[in-house]
Amino acid sequence: MKKINIVSNLLLLLVLCCTACSEMNDMHDVYLRNGEITYVGRVDSIKAYGGRERVQLEYWLTDPRVKELHILWNQKRDSVVVSVPAHDPENALEVMIGNGNGVISEGDHTFFIYSYDGKGHRSVVFESLISVYGERYQASLINRPLRKIDVTEDSLLVIEWGGSVSRDELGLLISYFNRDNELVESIIPTDSLKDPVVFKDIDITKEISYKTMYIPEEFAIDTFYTKTAEQIKVRLSKNVALNKNATVSDVLNSSFPGSKAVDGIITSDSRWVSSTTGEHWIEVDLGQPYPIQSFKTHNGSGSTPNMAISNLMFQAYVNNEWVTLVEVSGNTNPSFGATFEEVVTDKVRLFIPNYANNQVRLFELEVYSIQTLN
Repeated sequence: MKKINIVSNLLLLLVLCCTACSEMNDMHDVYLRNGEITYVGRVDSIKAYGGRERVQLEYWLTDPRVKELHILWNQKRDSVVVSVPAHDPENALEVMIGNGNGVISEGDHTFFIYSYDGKGHRSVVFESLISVYGERYQASLINRPLRKIDVTEDSLLVIEWGGSVSRDELGLLISYFNRDNELVESIIPTDSLKDPVVFKDIDITKEISYKTMYIPEEFAIDTFYTKTAEQIKVRLSKNVALNKNATVSDVLNSSFPGSKAVDGIITSDSRWVSSTTGEHWIEVDLGQPYPIQSFKTHNGSGSTPNMAISNLMFQAYVNNEWVTLVEVSGNTNPSFGATFEEVVTDKVRLFIPNYANNQVRLFELEVYSIQTLN
């Protein structure tokens, strides 16, 4: 009986072994039915650069069997096939995707890259995350603000810009006409905007505009510009009383007529000097209507302003009557000036009421109109 049990156990073990071997063969048959699987080498490394609805890939590939790259994105719903030329494995290859070679929407995309040989064998995947930019990014861009605009005596334009509003800023693209009537487009880097910028060959009577330049990341392949150009309006403060006809209430003598108070010269010999008593006034015919916003007086003896007109009124002729725009008493400044709400007029008057020691010794009366030149 004991021998029979031993034989039975041996037979059972043999059956189990055969069954296991059969199952193992069945498992291997799944992989061997279509032959042995061959893998080709995937790309060794990639540098990816985002741009405006496109990307540039710079890749290195050492497996000489690779003939194509299959590149997929948008959760593998979009793809392109790129031929791989013969090359030195140490040198990088480039491929641009977008702008007709595929469509890439703005946002962050994972790119899946497979290598293929000429027989359809594929590599394992290489993945790369790339940011792509477009209208949403551009819509967020704003122009660097203007701070100050000046015109020098020899018609040089000096512009001072405010601070940068983004770390992405590259600079400004400014467009203007030079004095030969040629359109000029000039790039001003961000570093150069820390100080006022002087434009030497610019026609300040023609259109001037600028756009701010941005790059969304350090190695992005596209530069973005603000969508709307900022117009630079050159406004010049002009003394519209200069060399105009002047009429005065009285004079000390004929050496000091009213015309000398609007000739632009500040010297002892170029003054209107009134009599010593009574009311005094000087009226200036501007020749045509001007929008005026300020005036200035320079009064004194000798060659420099050194005596204040204590009490005065500055008036404009509006609707057939004199309207007082500024009235001052107790002034101590020999070069007194003031601004006021803009008034359009063709005549102005400086009126000095009757008070003790009110003699006028006026080097110059200046009346300013801010005019847009372009």
